[in-house]
Amino acid sequence: MNENFKEFSVLMAIYDKNDPEELREALKTVFDNTILPKQCIIVEDGPINKILKNVINTFQKKYPGVIETISIARNCGLGSALSEGQKYIKYPYVARVDSDDLNEAERFEKQLEVLESDSSIGMVGSYIQEFEDDARLDFRVVPIEHREIFKYAKYKSPMNHMTVMIRTEVLEETGGYRDMLLFEDYDLWLRILHTDWQCRNISGR
Repeated sequence: MNENFKEFSVLMAIYDKNDPEELREALKTVFDNTILPKQCIIVEDGPINKILKNVINTFQKKYPGVIETISIARNCGLGSALSEGQKYIKYPYVARVDSDDLNEAERFEKQLEVLESDSSIGMVGSYIQEFEDDARLDFRVVPIEHREIFKYAKYKSPMNHMTVMIRTEVLEETGGYRDMLLFEDYDLWLRILHTDWQCRNISGR
C-alpha cells in the first residue's frame, strides 16, 4: 500500500437520494488528500440505486481493500447509520466525511498532527466554507479553543460535523453516535465535552 496511506478511518453514510456526482466529488477529495485513510467505511442507509453503487465500485477498484460498504436493510437515519458504521472502525482515529462535501487537500494531515501532538485532545474539527454551484460563500465559524467550545455548546453546536476527526477510543468511551434525529452530532459533542477529553477547531482560513 502507498506510503501516503495512514492508520485512520473515514466514516460516511449515504442513502438512495444522494446525488451521485456529489458523492463522486466527495470521495475524490478524500483520496486527493496529502495523506489517505487505510479504511473508508460507507454505510448504505437502506437500499441505494445502481448509479450510487457504481460510484462506490469505481473507488473500490481504484483503492482495493480500503473502502468497506455496510448495508442496512431499511433507511434508519444518520445517527443510527453512523452508529452501525462505527462498529467496523479499525484504526485509532476516524474522520467524518459527508457525501456532499468537499475536503481540503491537507485536512487529514492537519487534523492528525493535532491529535498525535497532544494526547489530551479527543476531537478536532474546523471551520467550513459553504458554497453554491461554483460560488464560494461565507465561512461557518466555530470557536477554536476548548474553553470557548465548551461555553458555545450551551447555546448551539460548537463543531461542524462533517469536519471532525475523533479518537476511536473517545467514541467507545462515550457510546458514540445515537439515534437522535437532526441532533446526532450535538448529542455526541455534549457527551464528549463532559469528559476529560479536550476539543479544538482549526480555523481553516
